[in-house]
Amino acid sequence: MKRSVLLCISFIVVLAVPHLQAVEAVKPSGQVTILQEILILNSYHPGYAWSDDVQAGIIDLFREKDKIWIPVIEYLDLKRLPDGRHLAELKKLFRQKYQNKKFSVVIAMDNPALEFAIDNQAELFGNAPIVFCGINNYTPSLLKGRSNVTGIVEAIDIAGTIEVMLRLHPATQEIFVPHDYTLTGLAVRKEIEALIPRFGAKVRFRFTDPMTMDELLKDLERLPGDSLVLPISFITDKSGRTFGVTETTRLFSEHSPVPVYSTFEQRLGFGIVGGKLLSPRIHGADAARIALRVLAGEKASVIPVVLESDLQFMFDYTVMKRFGIPLSALPEGSTVINKPISFYAAHRGVIQAALGIIGILVIVISLLTVIIIQRRRSAIALRASEAKYYDLYENAPDMYFSVDVKTANITECNNTLVNTIGYAKEDIVGRSIFEIYHPDCREDAKRAFQQFVATGEIRNAELTIMRKDGSIIVVSLNASAVRDNKGNIIHRGSVWRDITECKRAEIRLARLNDCFLQFGVSSDDNINRLVAACGELMNATCALYNRLGKNLLCSVGQWRTPAGFKPEDKPDGHICYDVIQHGGEHPLLVRNLQESPYAGTDPNVLPYGLQTYLGMVVKWKQAAIGSLCVVYQADITPSNDDLQFMTIIASAIAVEEDRLRVEEALRESEENFRRSLDDSPLGVRIVTAEGETIYANQAILDMYGYDSIDELKTTPLKKRYTPESYAEFQKRMEKRKQGDYVPSEYEVSIVRKDGEVRHLQVFRKEILWNGEEQFQVIYQDITDRKQAEEELRASREQMRALAGRLQAVREEERTQIAREIHDELGGALTGLKIDFSLLTRAALKIEDEAVRTSLLAGTDSINKSIDTIIQTVRRIAMELRPGVLDDLGLVAALEWQLKDFEKRTGIRCEFFPPLEDISLDADLSTSLFRIFQEALTNVARHSGATEVRVRLHMDADSSTLELEDNGKGIQKKKTLSSKSLGLLGMRERAQMFGGRITVTGTPGIGTKVTVEIPPVEKRKSDRDQKGGAG
Repeated sequence: MKRSVLLCISFIVVLAVPHLQAVEAVKPSGQVTILQEILILNSYHPGYAWSDDVQAGIIDLFREKDKIWIPVIEYLDLKRLPDGRHLAELKKLFRQKYQNKKFSVVIAMDNPALEFAIDNQAELFGNAPIVFCGINNYTPSLLKGRSNVTGIVEAIDIAGTIEVMLRLHPATQEIFVPHDYTLTGLAVRKEIEALIPRFGAKVRFRFTDPMTMDELLKDLERLPGDSLVLPISFITDKSGRTFGVTETTRLFSEHSPVPVYSTFEQRLGFGIVGGKLLSPRIHGADAARIALRVLAGEKASVIPVVLESDLQFMFDYTVMKRFGIPLSALPEGSTVINKPISFYAAHRGVIQAALGIIGILVIVISLLTVIIIQRRRSAIALRASEAKYYDLYENAPDMYFSVDVKTANITECNNTLVNTIGYAKEDIVGRSIFEIYHPDCREDAKRAFQQFVATGEIRNAELTIMRKDGSIIVVSLNASAVRDNKGNIIHRGSVWRDITECKRAEIRLARLNDCFLQFGVSSDDNINRLVAACGELMNATCALYNRLGKNLLCSVGQWRTPAGFKPEDKPDGHICYDVIQHGGEHPLLVRNLQESPYAGTDPNVLPYGLQTYLGMVVKWKQAAIGSLCVVYQADITPSNDDLQFMTIIASAIAVEEDRLRVEEALRESEENFRRSLDDSPLGVRIVTAEGETIYANQAILDMYGYDSIDELKTTPLKKRYTPESYAEFQKRMEKRKQGDYVPSEYEVSIVRKDGEVRHLQVFRKEILWNGEEQFQVIYQDITDRKQAEEELRASREQMRALAGRLQAVREEERTQIAREIHDELGGALTGLKIDFSLLTRAALKIEDEAVRTSLLAGTDSINKSIDTIIQTVRRIAMELRPGVLDDLGLVAALEWQLKDFEKRTGIRCEFFPPLEDISLDADLSTSLFRIFQEALTNVARHSGATEVRVRLHMDADSSTLELEDNGKGIQKKKTLSSKSLGLLGMRERAQMFGGRITVTGTPGIGTKVTVEIPPVEKRKSDRDQKGGAG
């Protein structure tokens, strides 16, 4: 009920908050006083609608800041006096009026006022900042040379209005544009004329000549139905008569048979349909905001001129209806005036108030209904709760009762207490609580009762009570006081929780923990301790653990076994054997053994008067290996805690059995391991981290030529290793001390007892030896292999030297042949060419023309043949040994060969020489050049490339030649094929100088050949690192 009332109050508060906020919103805020003097300079006269509305927008914004602000306004009256001759008089007047007044800002409305303000900014207005508005045809040049001037341009969107006119009247053929011939009218006409190319294909524009208002109205009346009217400025007619904006608008709309549109808001509501309109009040307010920024301290010169005005699509619903224009045709977001007012709009306040009252009443009624329903549900729930409480109280697992504090008599108890202690409820109620407690703990119970009287509670007091049959139960007592209105204790609400089994489990766990702490190395001893703990804690007559093995039951664990008990026996007929064969996951209980079949089969049942047997199978790796049992000479029914405890003991025995078998397997494994080490053909040592030998097999002794392990241990390592290996051993030991990485595989050279040097491959790893971490070092004699490798290496060096010598001889022969061809054959051909030249001269002197002609033709043919032979001789000589290689070096030779290759094959070639001059010995230059030639030959034959890029560079590590093409890309298997003789020759040439060649290909992208030659000082191969074992 209270909750429902609070909910109702909260709802009323929520409804009241918006009204309070609305009241707060209409409170007058703190006003800001505008202390500065502001001059509004109006270009025209009071009553001119445009300037009046702009001026009103300026004044309204300032009045929001200062309610009592009085504007200073001056009118230039340039609509009625357009020639401006009166401005000189106004200037004198202003000088007298404002000679002692300083304006903080001057607001100039329209072009004439801006021009007047700028021209007289210093003289009349003390260089006050100027903020302008209503400016037509603005260009930045208007303010050129002027400072402290800013404002907002009067930017009407004539194009936007024309677009909406044609959208609403798509059949329009002509737009009639009435205007006067004032500066404003002509300026706006020019703007429309500039738009004619944009709309000329859709509609034609017709402008008016100078005419009177009457003539214009007659012209309007004659407009055809496919015309529209867009008046821009008509203030003064041909006769000099002036008109207001609203007056002209009303006249145009009354006499025009077609819709009239405009770009100014003042005409809306006086007969025009609408358009994209410029609001003079918004325009004036925007200018006033700029003026406020200037008054706040910003410099006018740094405030950018606003080039766009705030325009809106606005329409008159009354005129739209006259010409049948639907609301749906208007641009999105348009403002529509004179829309018909609906009943709801006319009576919105009354309707909303009535709906609000109805809503509040509905909510209040709903809340009251909810309250009634909740009260009914609460009553039903209370009755159900009482029934549930009664059921929980009577059948709770704990014993609930109440005690009178004054008499200590039990006043109430649940069925659990009745069933637990065995008395009828009527025998319990009214009885003293102390009579139920065991005599040994009644004093403790009285002290607990006195504590309750003093503190009002008892927490977890352990006491013992007696059942009707005399058995004892251990309980945990918790009690709390029930008090009257004055705080006096009336009676005690108490709970007894039976913790007998918990206490027994605690005793068992403590005993079992002591048993575990006494565990030693022997598994059988540990099993015996577990069996004793099981029999003792389960109050058994005797306890056994029987292990099945070799067709015998062996009692490994025994507790209280009688005299004459046989610890080993054949399994047949024994209960324990049946448990091992058929036992499951739970203990087997057999009662009344004297009358069971086991009385005739088990030799221990009758002699020892056994009545009850409880046994549990013990498994190792899912196989039954034995049984744990306890036996009684009385009829016993074990509790669930007894069964769980026995399962724990059986699991612990299984763990010990597992450990026993693992230890046996480990011993066998160690024996097999040592036997394999002894028989291994490889030398094996077991050493400590410091290198001390613990074990050595016969093979390692044979490698050294020693007779015993003692001889191996006593011979210093320095004497057993070569000096080089001993130095490497010291380095390894130092690294190990520092914790650095040391390879586990290395080579050593040892000195046998007879002085012979042998080479050994060493493998070192950490192992567990006799339960401790040691290191196993394995030795393999690789002396024969090392000798074979050395011989093979020497053979390869000889073959490589021979190949190098053959290459050198070949190059020398090529050079000699090329030189002889060039010198001998070239010289002979040159002499022959000279002789034929002399013969040609002699032939010219022959008078017989026929003979002379024939002879000259023959000598000319022979000269051409000689030239061809000379070119062939040169080419052969160059191919045998390019002279440019010997004369200009490798870079020039590569460049010459690449150009010749490009000329012969048509493959575009690009060469990237080293940035600095390089100096290579002649043999290396020749080998690199020959490798280069072979690579180009492969490109021409196999690649199908169109481009080749060659790079040659040197650094401290190598001289590198790279050749890369954009062909089909060589396959990897071809680079490794023994049939690729060209690649083999290239690799052999590189290896002569300790270098290497890498050939990589990417299908569809190309092949790259990289030749790397190390410097002279690095060409010698590094010797393999050798050292001793450690």
